Amino acid sequence: YLPDTTYLLLLGNRRVYQKSRWLQVNDPVTQKGLSTHIRNIAATRVEEGSPGKRILAVDDSRANLQLLKMQLGELGHTVSTAGSGTEALRQVGLHDFDLAFMDIQMPDMSGVEVTRRIRANNQKLPVIGLTAHATEQEREDYESAGMADVLIKPVHTERLKTVIQGMGRSRPRPPLAAGTGTRLPVFDLDLALANANHRYELAAELLNLLMTGLPDARKSINDVSTDYPALKKAVHKLHGAVRYCGVPRLARVIEKLETALKQDDRQQISLLLNLLNGEIAALIAWRRENEDILLHPQVRL
Repeated sequence: YLPDTTYLLLLGNRRVYQKSRWLQVNDPVTQKGLSTHIRNIAATRVEEGSPGKRILAVDDSRANLQLLKMQLGELGHTVSTAGSGTEALRQVGLHDFDLAFMDIQMPDMSGVEVTRRIRANNQKLPVIGLTAHATEQEREDYESAGMADVLIKPVHTERLKTVIQGMGRSRPRPPLAAGTGTRLPVFDLDLALANANHRYELAAELLNLLMTGLPDARKSINDVSTDYPALKKAVHKLHGAVRYCGVPRLARVIEKLETALKQDDRQQISLLLNLLNGEIAALIAWRRENEDILLHPQVRL
């Protein structure tokens, strides 16, 4: 009986509802957690009288696409999705979109190539690139290809809101986070939930997808360890999955390795590959001891 615009906070719920405004609340609920949800709701409401946009979200990862669609839906926008560059071009040809969020690394066609083809036929559609890692030179290359901006995954809802509202205006680059020197944990539950828009079910799905594919990803990386072009692709693919899963130690190593590959720093590449294998082994061992970490909301590391 509630209107679609109503936000509903579900206490200790296990079932996944396909409602963008039905939000999971930890059981037991805390004042801090409740305040966080209320602030997020206030921040994601579309301004009064401002209609939502029709947005195309493109990503070859089903989980990433699901999260992006949910975030944009909570901001009040109508979202269509495409799982490949080819499908994105088909949808652009059929529908009029106000904005497109475009994964840059896709197997059938890169987001850069998709953007170039869109530009050849539709100069007005703004395209925002999405990637797990980008140097300043790569940012310039992406924007030269026609992208209006490039965002580093994972992109939180508030950042999406800021970018959408700022389309057409110049946007300053956000400052880099300062290092704290604190030892990072193998797994950070709060980070995993923040990356999954505070959905336990989605956070669990993202982590399970990562853990299921991790042995094959490690083998693929080690098999091409001396073939740097192939190694760069394999590392970037794993980097995209890791950024959403609350595994900061593994994410840091992969980011350093991807930077070293782009800079062709062969000494660092060799050292970081060894470190990457160690972090993967540590994460697999941690997972064996904590299989239910995202099944019980009251658990905290």
